[in-house]
Amino acid sequence: MADHASTTPSGVSKTPNLGTDSATRADAEPDVAVAGPFGRHDASARAPKTRRSRPSEGAGVVTRGKKGRRAAAQMTGPTPRVFIIEGVGYPTLDMPCKLEWRAMAYEKGFDLLGRAKDRYHLVLRCHICGALSLVRLSVVMGHRALCHPCIRVRHEAEAAAIGAQMLGRDPDHRHWCYLRLNCGHVVRKQYAHLKDAADGVRAVGCETCIEERYAAEAVKHGWTLIGAAEGGRPGYRNYRHGCDHRQDVMVGNMLWGDCTCAACGVGWSAKESAIYLFSIPLDGLPVLKLGFSARPEKRLRHQLGVDLGLGAEVLREVPMPKGNRANAEECACHRHMKMCHPDFVVPKAEFGDRINTKGEIYRVEALEILNVLMDGVAARYRTT
Repeated sequence: MADHASTTPSGVSKTPNLGTDSATRADAEPDVAVAGPFGRHDASARAPKTRRSRPSEGAGVVTRGKKGRRAAAQMTGPTPRVFIIEGVGYPTLDMPCKLEWRAMAYEKGFDLLGRAKDRYHLVLRCHICGALSLVRLSVVMGHRALCHPCIRVRHEAEAAAIGAQMLGRDPDHRHWCYLRLNCGHVVRKQYAHLKDAADGVRAVGCETCIEERYAAEAVKHGWTLIGAAEGGRPGYRNYRHGCDHRQDVMVGNMLWGDCTCAACGVGWSAKESAIYLFSIPLDGLPVLKLGFSARPEKRLRHQLGVDLGLGAEVLREVPMPKGNRANAEECACHRHMKMCHPDFVVPKAEFGDRINTKGEIYRVEALEILNVLMDGVAARYRTT
């Protein structure tokens, strides 16, 4: 024991000088400072014995508690001279990193490797994918730090879920991206829209395909799609009629041909129409409806407000040459039902708001009588 230690007069053991001067220690230790989980650690740095020095901000001290022990186990290795982040090189700044910065970054799923760009930015390494990110210090300490490579992988998975290909973000708007849909067209959508589509909440429509469908619908009714509405109203497009007149029409009306040319068209009273009979199986109350319309299918699906899941259907249609004649025949049928078969009339209080109409609703037992009335109308306006 005497060969390795000496005793002071006070009896305190003192470690002898083992013959290693400062130059020898400098040669034995690495040139690059190791960036551990709590800062740059230089083994050659020693505080003078005659003066109690305050540890530097980046000193490799061990924190208390589970978080500190877990963070201490994550050694980051030597600090590189340049950080490559998303293909861009950022020179390392020789600046200390505070202990609380590292603890906060570790708590949010990152290892703090160093500082780059300027004194306000930190270089973080994601625990999930291992990618590097350049994040502002204020974000790490007071907000939610994000890993952009992980976010990009999530967006690509959402695009694949709807059969699309993620092309990249919009460089001018960080909330928007470009997608190539399965139809081959490239669209610009919001990331929130993409997530809703992947969750099945909404669909990602192709504007090019939609306009092509609008054009095909217009041709069926004798119109030609020109482009956006001249008035700028949403839901409208500008069309040209066969007489060469142009006007704005709502696309929903053009779908059913429910539009009249302002130059050569005639009103509803002079246009062809039909008397219809609907079957509407309300919950606990199956009913029938008799009426007239130029487009009975649209009347049933869109105007009556009936739940589409109920299975309502058009039972019969009787074509009429003009709308005013269809109106007259319909009113005659309702008068007959109220006078001769009032028990078959369903009052408004029974069906309430489940059907968007004030009357003209009958019980299913009236089906045979209603068919007889419609047979009489068809016989009076039979065309050859």
